[in-house]
Formats: sequence, C-alpha cells, structure tokens
Amino acid sequence: MPARHGERRGAGLLALALVGAGAAAPSGCGGGGDGPGCGNGRLDPGEMCDDGNTADGDGCSYRCQTGYNATIRWTVIKNEFPGFNETCAGVGADEIELAMAGPRPDTLRVDCQYGQTTISELPPGDYTLGATLHEVDPLAMPPVDRPVSSGMTMAAFTIADRSETIDLDFAFADFPGSYTGTFWFRLKWGGATTCTGAAPPVAEQALRLERGGVPLTGLDEMNMPVTLDGATPAACRPFDDQFAQKVNGVAWGPAQITVTGLDGAGLAQFRRTFDTFVGAGAANPELVFDVNSLAPDAMPPDASPPDAAPVADAPAADAM
Repeated sequence: MPARHGERRGAGLLALALVGAGAAAPSGCGGGGDGPGCGNGRLDPGEMCDDGNTADGDGCSYRCQTGYNATIRWTVIKNEFPGFNETCAGVGADEIELAMAGPRPDTLRVDCQYGQTTISELPPGDYTLGATLHEVDPLAMPPVDRPVSSGMTMAAFTIADRSETIDLDFAFADFPGSYTGTFWFRLKWGGATTCTGAAPPVAEQALRLERGGVPLTGLDEMNMPVTLDGATPAACRPFDDQFAQKVNGVAWGPAQITVTGLDGAGLAQFRRTFDTFVGAGAANPELVFDVNSLAPDAMPPDASPPDAAPVADAPAADAM
C-alpha cells in the first residue's frame, strides 16, 4: 500500500522523521529508544551519546545515537523552468524512492506529495543520493507499483559537523511517459486589462501554441478538438473574467505561445511571442501574457516580463 505520512517502505537502518506535516521527534527515549534515560546527560546502556537534551540534528539524536540529519527536499522541473514547477500528482507520482550510498547506505520510500523528508543519525562522510518517482495503486488488478521517472535525478552531499539540507529537482527529461494538462491563461493588451480599453480596441484574439515549430492540439472550453495554430481567431476575452481562459488536454512540456490581437476590421494590432510551459493535470497556475502593440511608436509595457509568469493557482475543478 502507499506509504502513509510518517511511514517508510522497504528495509533499511535509517531513522525516518517526515517533517512535511509538522511531525515532532519523540522525546524522553533512552537505552537506544527503549528507556527513559536519553537526555539526562548520562551515558546509559544502549546510548552512543547523551548531550542532556532530546533535540535532533545536533550530533546526538533524540534516541541518543550519534550522527546528523539530512533533510531531503524534492521538486519537479522547478530549476529547469522557473515558475512552472510541477506537482507529484501532475506526473502521477504517489511515492519517491531514495537510494543512498555512503557510510550508512539505505533505500527508503515515502509519500511524494509532502515534498521533503528527514533522515536522522547519519555518521559523517560523503554520500550520493538517487531518486525515482513511483505510481502506486494497490487496488488495481493487478496492483500497480511502477516508476514514472527514469532514475536520472541524483545529488551528492557531505555530512561533516552539522545537519544538511539536500535539494533534488527532477528534470523534464527524467520522465519518459507522456502527460496532458490544462493550459490556463489571461491576456492584457499593451497593459490594458479590457478588450475595449486597448488602443486600438481588440475585437478578436488568435493563439498559436507550439513546440519545436509544430502547433499543439487540445480541447477548447466546449471540449471540442482544436489545433492551436493561430489560424482561427475567437472573440477577445477581458483579463478580469471570473475564470481564466483554458485549453484542455495539451501535451505537457515547454512551449511557445504567440498571441495576436485584431481590431474590428480583422487587422493585427497586437502581437507577441512568449516562452511558456504546459503543466500536467488540471491544477496548473494561471499565466498572464501582456501583448505588445504593433504600432511603430508603441513601447513594450514596462511591467511586462520577458516571459509570462504564473500569478495564481487555477480555479478548483468544480469551477471548470
């Protein structure tokens, strides 16, 4: 079954304390975790150390064993595509498998969604850490436990005289499978947040979403198939609509979007191309695209970043 919060899967020697939900280290343990003596400042049977407290991470653990903590944190594509970090749910991952080599080697499995876990009582030395994400469904027939990343995510760290934090970021190339997601966005026109407030007013908008020069396909808001090639304009939607615009079922990954605003005569008055990213699943951030005017004397809006940035989480599923 999937590991519960605080539960580790697989054999090993490491003491595991999940911190994602604020789990506190046990106190008052002695005799290697079996007696009341730990923290009394005396070296009782079964203790490797006793520094007079039951704090963890200071070289003498809450169980009065020597070593330091390694807090492992993980993200998906956060470093590769800043602002577009993916969730475990988006790539279908239930658990993360961590394989550690070094003075105390071990392999453990924990829930993916919490984003971090702490391994305690590590002796000093050099370590390497490999990470793989897994989909786990014990109720399927047959039960499912399969990797969804290829295992290329690794990190090296050293435990010396203090606890350490190790960050893992799963790269886009680490996922051999294919996913689709909902692409949420809002549009501005030279800083204007309404279609009629743009100069000149925008009557229609055209979108081209592509990867490697090839237009992407998806489902429009009526769940009808659509090719996002910019060839079929639609009515302009104001920035402050209750819900962001969206395209469902788009292949996840890096992309480019070209947004064109047309006036009432069908002439292009605004156009800009942005680097962007299509997230997996439905709960992706809303992206804001501020489109430049094509007028010869127009200047790009001062507040417009080089690329679109997410500004908020997508609406809840019942609002779609």
